[in-house]
Amino acid sequence: MSPDDKIQRINTLRYIVASRWFLHAGIVVLGLIQKVIGVAEFDPIIFVLLAITYSYNAGYYLYLRRDPARISERGLYIISVLQVLVDQLVYTVILYASGGVESLSFLFYFLSIFIAIIIFREMEIIALTLFTVALYAGVIFLEFKNIIPHFSRYNFDPGFHQNIGVTVHNGATVILILIFTAFFAAFISNIIRSREGAIISERDKVTTIVDNLVDGVIMIDTSGFVRLINPYAQHLLQLDRAEHIHSRLRIEDFAPPLHSLVKFINNAVQEQTYKSQEVRIEEEDDHIILQITALLLTSKGGHRIGHLIIMRNITREKDLDQMKSDFISVAAHQLRTPLATLKWLFKMLLDGDGGQLNEKQTDLLGKGFERNNEVIEIVNNLLDVSEIEDGRFPYKFLNCSLGDIVNQVAHDTQVNAERKNIRMEIAIDNTIAQLKLDRQKFKMAVQNLVDNAIKYSHRDSTVKVSLDKENDRVVLRVKDNGIGMSDESKDKIFTKFFRGKEASIQDPTGSGLGLYIVRNIVEKHGGKITYSSELNKGTTFIIRLPV
Repeated sequence: MSPDDKIQRINTLRYIVASRWFLHAGIVVLGLIQKVIGVAEFDPIIFVLLAITYSYNAGYYLYLRRDPARISERGLYIISVLQVLVDQLVYTVILYASGGVESLSFLFYFLSIFIAIIIFREMEIIALTLFTVALYAGVIFLEFKNIIPHFSRYNFDPGFHQNIGVTVHNGATVILILIFTAFFAAFISNIIRSREGAIISERDKVTTIVDNLVDGVIMIDTSGFVRLINPYAQHLLQLDRAEHIHSRLRIEDFAPPLHSLVKFINNAVQEQTYKSQEVRIEEEDDHIILQITALLLTSKGGHRIGHLIIMRNITREKDLDQMKSDFISVAAHQLRTPLATLKWLFKMLLDGDGGQLNEKQTDLLGKGFERNNEVIEIVNNLLDVSEIEDGRFPYKFLNCSLGDIVNQVAHDTQVNAERKNIRMEIAIDNTIAQLKLDRQKFKMAVQNLVDNAIKYSHRDSTVKVSLDKENDRVVLRVKDNGIGMSDESKDKIFTKFFRGKEASIQDPTGSGLGLYIVRNIVEKHGGKITYSSELNKGTTFIIRLPV
């Protein structure tokens, strides 16, 4: 018996015990009503029986309230058998005290048989019924033979217990009904066990899969109790499954390094939405970084049934990512100084500080100067990305005119546009109020979008930059008629270091960092950047900022 099956069995027996309190009290009330209306006598022995049943029921209750770990499977089976056998004995005494063969109290026998459907198998149900038949037949026989005194059911004694015909007829009828009920109950029990076996088989398959997942999995019901936890989740939370299954996760039960993790889980199960967060757990000489995801579980009817907590260990990925970022940062810093020196030397030579240059030399130095500037731009992008990831990309928000920023970017890029004979169209709504912006950072974002539009546009085409207002948003659009993007590129366009195949063919020198930086800047301003693109027809980037 698995721990879950054991808990279910204990809960079933607890329910039966609780039901018995009300059932036996109801029997007494029924007897009192019959006495009040003068239909039947009410023997005081019923009160004795009630005291006895309440006593052994209290014993069952106390036993089943113990710690489940202290209750053995054998103990559960014994208490299951005792409940129905003792009940049948009690019902037999009630039958005898309320008229024997004349009594309708044999109906109480069926209660135990119905209970047996839940807790016993087919042969055990039949065995219980044969035991019940023996008790019933024994009482009738002993009454008929005057071995035990007869208690009349009614205020008058019709003498049925001495009539062989009535005794045989009534007794045989009751016994046949009991036997028929037993076989019917066994049939129902067989159906229940078959379906239960199929359910257990499917449950075991799911449990095996969950237990072998490389991620930690916890299922928590709507009341906040843990219903499922796999071995890896136990390892991560450093807990004993037996202690926490069917209980709540309390912060005080966990070591201090795990408090943030348990707090996130408890907060997540209070909400009815998807929630995900990275949690870092510091250990003595090491650390673990977990991606914690809380999924809301609902039934087919849409009713909430709990939450599934998935804990994925992303320590290796994060550490590798940090190592790459550190390498990029160090490399970029080391490259910046020699590149600046080269730029200064190229500039000096082009200005004639090293002597008169012929046309060929000037052309070569000019190309070298341009390529050096491109490398400096890549290095600066690498440094910006490094600062973004380390949280060292500071913002200083002031009231600024976005229209002025757009005009300045258009002016700065005019030379590059003229080289490809690209016409710049600028449309600005001058009624837009100033916004809280980091002027330098946001200019960098707009500059990047406009530079890309010019770089990837065809010659003799048009780049349109517009700024207007839509409801409670300021909308900036940068539209080109260039190479566009394929469907394969669209899903990754804002990914770090990604460059689409079309862009790489058009300009092999890009770093794939520009749009990553742009998105970060826009989101830090509370905005959102989207795009639409069609291959060989152009791309439109759209920035929406809150007013």
